[in-house]
Amino acid sequence: MWQKISTVLILVAVQVIEPFMAMAQQAPQTPSPQAPHWHWPGHWHGPQLWWICPLMMIVFFVLFIAAMRYFRFDRGWGPMHRGHYRPSSTAIEVLDERFARGEIDEDEYKAKKAAILSA
Repeated sequence: MWQKISTVLILVAVQVIEPFMAMAQQAPQTPSPQAPHWHWPGHWHGPQLWWICPLMMIVFFVLFIAAMRYFRFDRGWGPMHRGHYRPSSTAIEVLDERFARGEIDEDEYKAKKAAILSA
């Protein structure tokens, strides 16, 4: 009886161990080639974010130009202030203002106005 039990145990052990022995005898597989490891210094890692830096530069440049135009041209901080360089008044308007302020009398006003209109 012990002989039958030992024979069965040996057959079971061979059946359990056989797959492990087959795996051990297989040729080692070569590892598949992999892409190179990218290491970018800083907080962003990876080549997929290369476009962020130029985009930020463009956005800051546009904001800088917009701020300069707003503060310089619309607020009057420079020579292009609206109203700072008004077109020169016509000679008749200057003459009317001088007459209204009393700098010239009526005879002088009429003579100069006739001279301006005749020119």
